[in-house]
Amino acid sequence: MKSRFPTYNDGVLKICTGATGKSSFGAVKNALTFSDLQMKSKMAYQECSKRDEDMEFAESHGRTLSMKVKTRWNVVAKSTDYVVIGTMLYSIVKLDFDRKKSEMYFYLEEERELR
Repeated sequence: MKSRFPTYNDGVLKICTGATGKSSFGAVKNALTFSDLQMKSKMAYQECSKRDEDMEFAESHGRTLSMKVKTRWNVVAKSTDYVVIGTMLYSIVKLDFDRKKSEMYFYLEEERELR
């Protein structure tokens, strides 16, 4: 029997805000460890295939598309946030919402591995 709810069983991602500290001359520090970030939410995700249109969209904005995932719809996520999957930090290239299915798609660009 098919479930009426989709399953997100590829892993768990964490939605975080940027680094909290500043350097001696006022520039924002890059997050090097998970403690440099503030976690906003934690969600299960399913990895999606990257379409040619998705790749072209990222390239037209000077970014690269490393991963595309979908989760349940969440009002906490913003395109200025970061996503952590395992020990890898990703920036959000684009957020796309499917209100009919109550899902959201994260288009992610790999930044660095957190220590």
